[in-house]
Amino acid sequence: MPALDLSPGYGLPALAASYLDRARVRELFKVRLDRSTKQRRLRFAGAFCLASQRGVNLGREFQVQFTGPYVAGESKFIIAVAMAGPTREFWEKRFAAGDTPWDRGEVSPQLGAWLAAGALKPCRILVPGCGSGYEVAALAAAGFEVTALDYAAEAIGRTRKQLKDAGVEATLVEADALAWRPQRAFDAVYEQTCLCALYPDHWRDYADQLRRWLAPGGRLYALFLQWLRPGAAEGAIEGPPYHCDINAMRALFPEPRWAWPKPPYPRTTHPRGLAELAVVLEHRA
Repeated sequence: MPALDLSPGYGLPALAASYLDRARVRELFKVRLDRSTKQRRLRFAGAFCLASQRGVNLGREFQVQFTGPYVAGESKFIIAVAMAGPTREFWEKRFAAGDTPWDRGEVSPQLGAWLAAGALKPCRILVPGCGSGYEVAALAAAGFEVTALDYAAEAIGRTRKQLKDAGVEATLVEADALAWRPQRAFDAVYEQTCLCALYPDHWRDYADQLRRWLAPGGRLYALFLQWLRPGAAEGAIEGPPYHCDINAMRALFPEPRWAWPKPPYPRTTHPRGLAELAVVLEHRA
């Protein structure tokens, strides 16, 4: 088994270094492994390259370095990834320090509006990036079968406390939203704080996950964050949370894969000066 030494480059943090079997690598990282002992062709996040046994450059954002020979036929190896955007450690520190400016401290008024209007009725629903869990507890109290998903243990802990205080139950999952696969599809997904927390390079993978999570005809109840910083005029990517431009959202969730309602869309303000556009999309098979 080769030793693997991370060579981050570009000032990007290390995301993970762990033993993974071939099938799991393909599933999680979209990596194709050839049988050659000296070279392998890899596909990682849409970037193609040829890799020698001494190392591989996976583009501007991914770089790994092998320090030993590759053993043909070995079923496991170590892979390390340098990845753009916030890491698990980043989110753990932010939650632990209470540095969560996107947290309004209560249930989103738009969720209340959807429930009051009957636009969102009890069903099997997923809340990715559940954060402090206000909406998870509210949905559970309204009779939904709720699954809450988050990357950070601190967020899962907060959600667990919300559920306990409300005297309700939900399924809690601590996992990477870009890798997690449920046993069966959901009727609905409540998307408020997951997409805007992900570095934009990962939005396409997340959109693919949403399609996997939702049953055909299922609905995505999305609150697209509106927080355009001055640096955007010069192409800067600033966040998290990241601005979710509505034109980018149309490209990310295109017709005919998703059915869009006609604008204008309800706009929910935030005490921190942010805003969200509320859009309900239907997943088409």
